Amino acid sequence: MCELDFRLEKKTQKFIKSNLDKLSNVAPERIKTEILKIVHSKWNSSIWETYIDLQLWNYWNKDNLPYIDFKRKDISSNKLLPGSVLAKLLCLLSDENMSKFTFSKNEIKRCKKLRFWVYKINNLGLDNLSEEDRFELHVDLEQDLPSLILFLNDKYMSAWMRRWEDPCDPLFHPSSPFDGDLLQKALRIPPGPSLGELKKHLSMQRAYGRFSTDKEALDAARKWTLENSPLL
Repeated sequence: MCELDFRLEKKTQKFIKSNLDKLSNVAPERIKTEILKIVHSKWNSSIWETYIDLQLWNYWNKDNLPYIDFKRKDISSNKLLPGSVLAKLLCLLSDENMSKFTFSKNEIKRCKKLRFWVYKINNLGLDNLSEEDRFELHVDLEQDLPSLILFLNDKYMSAWMRRWEDPCDPLFHPSSPFDGDLLQKALRIPPGPSLGELKKHLSMQRAYGRFSTDKEALDAARKWTLENSPLL
């Protein structure tokens, strides 16, 4: 269906539905191969209808993701949208089944992070996330943010994609204004977890525009170091 753009006949669909339990007899590697074909293909408008009717989620993914909203994001576009492969994978498989079907640890980790933020935004609402949550979201999903964007309300999509495409956006691509070597020399602090926490703090302050010059950033670093001196 995904590759050749056809619809199942009712009789065929009924036969498949009545034999879904036979999927347990298929080698996990074979199922993974077919799933990868699905997520890398263009989806016609009947894909989700068929997936839901066959109740495949009872075998592959019982997560209550926002399928209807996701379908509206032109996932059936004539071209593969940025992030659509990971987003499709998230909808098709649970983390447990990704492991069962021999996906890599990195693929499972990426899906877990994406699933976490899809759930959190779906439950709390994007506008209700704290500054810390928004920052953590962009740290966790910097490379995979287009996948999350496909799950967002329409009003956010264009602005978020535009900001993600700007490599200089300090929130959508968070980074510390100084590297570890410079901070160690300037503030005489040792390497270790606290140095990482300082860089994270500076990245967040930079993301929200709390300083605009290197001097202001260094002053913020000194202040954080003094306030957290027992940790150093």
